[in-house]
Amino acid sequence: MEKYKESFFNIEIKKDVDGRTLVYNTNSTALSWFTEDVYKSFKDKTSICKDEILQDLIKHGFVVNSNIDEISLIEFQRQQYLYNRFPSELRYVIAPTMKCNMKCEYCFENNILEKNTMSLSDAKIVVTFILEQLKQNINVKKIYIFWFGGEPCLEMDIIKYISQELIMNCEQKGIKYNSTMVTNGFYLNRENALFLKEICHIRYVQITLDGMAKSYANAKGIQEKVFYEVTQNIVNICDVFGVNVRINITKSNKEEILDLCEYLLKRLKLKGKIEIYFAHVRGYGTNNRDNLLTNLEFQKLRHKLEIELIDRGYIDSIQHSLKERAIVSCASMQMMSAAIGPDLRLYRCEHCFGIPEYSIGTCIEGFYRNKIDNDFLCYHIPQKCKKCKYFPACATGCREDQVIQKRTVECKAIKNRLVNNIETYVVYKEKVKNKEITKNDIFSADD
Repeated sequence: MEKYKESFFNIEIKKDVDGRTLVYNTNSTALSWFTEDVYKSFKDKTSICKDEILQDLIKHGFVVNSNIDEISLIEFQRQQYLYNRFPSELRYVIAPTMKCNMKCEYCFENNILEKNTMSLSDAKIVVTFILEQLKQNINVKKIYIFWFGGEPCLEMDIIKYISQELIMNCEQKGIKYNSTMVTNGFYLNRENALFLKEICHIRYVQITLDGMAKSYANAKGIQEKVFYEVTQNIVNICDVFGVNVRINITKSNKEEILDLCEYLLKRLKLKGKIEIYFAHVRGYGTNNRDNLLTNLEFQKLRHKLEIELIDRGYIDSIQHSLKERAIVSCASMQMMSAAIGPDLRLYRCEHCFGIPEYSIGTCIEGFYRNKIDNDFLCYHIPQKCKKCKYFPACATGCREDQVIQKRTVECKAIKNRLVNNIETYVVYKEKVKNKEITKNDIFSADD
């Protein structure tokens, strides 16, 4: 008879007054309340007969086969993802320009001297490179394009050309095409939004705000009136495609974040029409780093803000999903995917744009497979990570942070964020479904 054991990746989140325990599995992303008797049936056990446990415990990963080494299995899966020369999905971040109409104080691009822009001939080279990758890989079923910059909307013609060429080719090959954009939103009026959706098949955009008008203007180096122009654009385009409003939080603007949310969701009537995402500002640019929150400070504030917004009835406008399992820390960490700069260089991360020494190839020559690429992809998992129950949720953290910025992983902040996400998700389920989550309700990141 098969023997089973409790998964190493089960984490106790909290207990309730009825003695139930909320358990989350970081590997399967399953979440469930367990009554005391059910929890005792598998907690800390290394040898369980299959007929003694609930089938759902096996299905959702709370219990695993005794012969499985869960860390080794993740390592195998990680290697397969990183070095698969014929993946079923390809991802490309494309920056048609590094020029921008704003001067955000925290932007990594402040360190870039050359603000390159793609020409039409450059765009043709980009298309040729991507189509060659598709030609060499008959296993590709999906392709993801992330438009980045600079401000990508400054080069609508380039976006149109590359998009139409790739869309046509994907349709011929039966490949699913997905496209999103990160933008400051200034040029994203309704006409441009409809163009990007209908012609370029962009389905989702992220627009960044940095507080109310004065804070926004100070952070971005522009006039206060731009705040109102951008927020009006959000109102005008939220029915065209999905809109994620990224709200950057610092020490100087943290007290007005709730006011900003009320302005967007109540005054502009965007409740349920946009998704709000609170973001930690990191020290890429020339800004005053004394104004930055630590990651842990940010995570605690973020959770407090989310709970307050839920209490105010805005649960349908904030992120409230469980984190997906992370085989690797970033989807760009796959050897056949790349970030493509306007200089036609390939990079492992978009935050390396414009710095040639961080290039991993070009659209003309292909991948170099050089040292910087090796530093990003080929690294050993630290022993402390192999012993950590949170490992599948972070996969050792951001590689750009470690390789380029020389930062260490802030484990405490990562753990805090995960637990806070789960608690927000539970509140969401209880409020939206208007019921308690019972021991029979098992949720995962797919829900």
